[in-house]
Amino acid sequence: MTSADCVVAGCRELLTCAGPLPKRGRTLRQVGLVENGWVASSKGDIVFVGTEDEFLAQVSPEPGTVTIDGRSMVALPGFVDAHTHLPFAGDRTREFGLRIQGLTYRQLAERGLGIQTTVKATRAASLDDLLALCLRRLDRMLLTGTTTVEAKSGYGLNLEDEVKQLEVLRDLAALHPVDIVPTFMGAHDVPPEYRDRREEYVRLLIDAGAVVALATDFNPGSSNLSAMPFVLQLGVFTLGMTVEEAINACTGNAAFAVGRHGSVGSLEVGKKMDLVLCDIPGYVSLAYELGRNPVRVVLKNGRVVVQDGRRVAAR
Repeated sequence: MTSADCVVAGCRELLTCAGPLPKRGRTLRQVGLVENGWVASSKGDIVFVGTEDEFLAQVSPEPGTVTIDGRSMVALPGFVDAHTHLPFAGDRTREFGLRIQGLTYRQLAERGLGIQTTVKATRAASLDDLLALCLRRLDRMLLTGTTTVEAKSGYGLNLEDEVKQLEVLRDLAALHPVDIVPTFMGAHDVPPEYRDRREEYVRLLIDAGAVVALATDFNPGSSNLSAMPFVLQLGVFTLGMTVEEAINACTGNAAFAVGRHGSVGSLEVGKKMDLVLCDIPGYVSLAYELGRNPVRVVLKNGRVVVQDGRRVAAR
């Protein structure tokens, strides 16, 4: 018998999203549906995925095992947000108001707005300021089922402030359950002090079948969006994806895009117990029901970090 210290029991629908990654073509529509599905983990790693009968025959829960009743819910892997610009300071709502009135990005730049607004604010912010901002943002992401986030620097545009952003991402890993995949993006734009010396700035930096993934592109200038369920819906309604394709693009393929597909992105034995439980009648409702957050429970590394739609201390 396999021992377990965490069990998600009797899910109405369990989407494992299992199979070789990345998924392309017809395999992108395979979500590994299991009705009355059970998942069990030990020390944060999945040890069982299957039906109730298989669970009873193969798994022996340890004393004190955390058991979550999934009978009225749909379970799927934690979302992987494969493209964000998480560590920034400042606000660009004024710019947003001008953009929707028709001003171009060039016109905004001429007024001193655009990305340089964020660069100034990020340079002015302390490491602790940025850390506090990112912690609040990660809480919002977690509440909508995101358990792994790629996060870029790129709003410092000098050594000191790029390093500051990367240090914030490092520190977040010790303070928040969401996994952070850091990316250096020093060439995000040309800083004002190099505006007339572009080639010199480039020399200063690192000389150094498509897989479909969906992500928020969370950033202050063009996509102030942190909810992956809404991204899934955009994939269906604006890109013509099937619900199954969009789910895989937000989980397994997104994990592949950031090099974490060996540990997250699907519910399979040996991977992390990163799991989302949604209060919906079936997985199609992830796209069909608009305007609400369906996520009720989130497990990260086999620990409950969201319960009844609210952030809780890991248990």
